[in-house]
Amino acid sequence: MNGLKRQVIIILSLLLAVMSCSRHSRVSDTLARAEAVMEEHPDSALTILQAVPDSALVTDHDRALHALLLSQAHYKNRKDISSDTLIDIAVDYYSGKNNRYEMLAIFHKSLASYYAGDYRTSTLNALLAKNLAEHLADTLFIARTNEHLADLYFLNYDLANDINFRKVAIESYKKCDKHLNALYAEIDMSISLSKKAEYQNALDVLDNIDITNHIKDSTVMRYFYNSYIPPLIKLRKNEIALERANQLICYVGNEHSLNENELCNITKAYLVNNCYDTVRKYINQILKNDSTATSRIKIQEIMLNLYLSENNKDKAIELYDSLLNSQNRIVESTLMTRIMEVEKEHYNKLSIESNIKLNRLHYWIIISAIVITLLIATVVFITIIYHIKSANIKLMIDNSMETLRQMETSIWDKELELKKVNKGLKETQGYVYDLFHQNFNIIDQLSAFYEDGSYDPHKAKLLYKKINQLIAQFCDTKIIDEMEATVDKYQDNIMLRFRTVLPELPSYLNKLALYTFLGFSPSSIAVFLQTSKSNVYTYRSKLRKILNDSAQEIPTDILQYFKIESHIEGNKIK
Repeated sequence: MNGLKRQVIIILSLLLAVMSCSRHSRVSDTLARAEAVMEEHPDSALTILQAVPDSALVTDHDRALHALLLSQAHYKNRKDISSDTLIDIAVDYYSGKNNRYEMLAIFHKSLASYYAGDYRTSTLNALLAKNLAEHLADTLFIARTNEHLADLYFLNYDLANDINFRKVAIESYKKCDKHLNALYAEIDMSISLSKKAEYQNALDVLDNIDITNHIKDSTVMRYFYNSYIPPLIKLRKNEIALERANQLICYVGNEHSLNENELCNITKAYLVNNCYDTVRKYINQILKNDSTATSRIKIQEIMLNLYLSENNKDKAIELYDSLLNSQNRIVESTLMTRIMEVEKEHYNKLSIESNIKLNRLHYWIIISAIVITLLIATVVFITIIYHIKSANIKLMIDNSMETLRQMETSIWDKELELKKVNKGLKETQGYVYDLFHQNFNIIDQLSAFYEDGSYDPHKAKLLYKKINQLIAQFCDTKIIDEMEATVDKYQDNIMLRFRTVLPELPSYLNKLALYTFLGFSPSSIAVFLQTSKSNVYTYRSKLRKILNDSAQEIPTDILQYFKIESHIEGNKIK
């Protein structure tokens, strides 16, 4: 009888083992199938992965691979991937393996940070993924990581790095026959060149794109023709700009389906071709939409040009007053973002110090809890030995256990408080970081508009007089002194230290340094110094040479503003 029982147990164990192996084999096959169709059919991959129950993922390898593939599928199907909870499972498992799965996990971690607005973390992980892709000679992901880095630098207005990374992405996409990806990357590069005021180069890139295989793809053609319009207008090729605008409208089909950026570009094309009735029609269409702040500024600029073209001086001056008020707010915002950058560093230091203190407190709480627990356990043990026959032994044990439970509850409460503090610190850091990434380009656009000076002097005389008065107020010595005090207060006396190491500089070079520390672009500085942009670049070169030739030890933070690095030995300047 006992022998029969043993046989039954053995048979059942074998059946369970076979079923377990079979189930694991099915999960592995399912994940492999999803991975195989991921590139060409991401929607099918998502359906396959969503059908896998959590209970079937019995090994760490299965859970990590499933998390990685599901993160990929969400991204390719344009699902929300701003949470890194899922991809962290894969990152933790593949960390240090130095293989393709680690590269994919880190890359999708970077994407999650990007969509969550944490651009610093996203950039760090994108660079790590790029290094792994280069180590593995994975041409496709060399292209994708470089393109992602280009997008990050574009958001941070570092157009030089943006263009460099974009060039590598284009070349790599072409090597692995991803011609549509290469086409989009080329269009994006033309947009970056336009932002960098290299308008002819932007047009050259677009003219060299072979679009013949995509003329039936309305999405590609819309993006292509829309990117043409701004550089054509800047180069005063107005008729071609209008032609591109009409081609864009044809591909959209329905004018009400145009997005804000397309509407703004089309409106400008009609404006420079003096089609004022059409301009008003499109302006009204934009105003009916819930337009963004950037679009509203563009609309005001278009309307200002319209009023000037119609010689409507009163409305032009009234609208320009509104634009100048916006400029003042942007100037104030620019100063504050520089201040907030310093505050961010300050809060980072505070956060690190606070975390160290919190970790120490946490450590001592745990040690104290262990010591107290051991003491109570010792007391309970001794009490049990000496009162083993006492009728109160159960009560004493219950009391001791209740004390332990209370202590455990107290410890958990303290840990929850610590987590809340950490969460608050992280939220504060996130808030400061978001403020730091506010747009700077509005004041630059406005300064460029003023610098352009292409309007008829007779029609815009009152307007330019008012501009010069306001610019003169902003360049007033008293205001400059106040700006120097603000910079010194929030940037570790940087202006005071600058004047100390270079005490005999001309006034215009001191002003150039001040405006640079405040984060103004060459267009803005040209306005404030009442000179041309080319002269600003000449002044900057002259100041860089003075810094290079100076026998004084130049502080590193000053060098960084002029993109000068220092050698380790003797702090000599490159």
